[in-house]
Amino acid sequence: MPASGTTPDSGIQRPKAGSLAAIIRSFKIAVTKITREQGLMTNEEKLWQRSFFDRIIRNDHELGLARKYIVENPINWGKDKENPDRTD
Repeated sequence: MPASGTTPDSGIQRPKAGSLAAIIRSFKIAVTKITREQGLMTNEEKLWQRSFFDRIIRNDHELGLARKYIVENPINWGKDKENPDRTD
């Protein structure tokens, strides 16, 4: 099997064990399962976007920007054009 985890005939992509992608995939699966078991969403509803964007943080300035984004992201969701509950 190739390193990416793709089997030659299946075309199914699976992240390499232990990679960031594999950790995020496992986290998303676990949270989705718990959320559905608790009745917070149906099987038809989507909880996650299809993929994610990862970036190497190379210095303190970039770390500061990443932290700021994480803190402000929930606040900015209220103003996001993709938020169906936006109130502006």
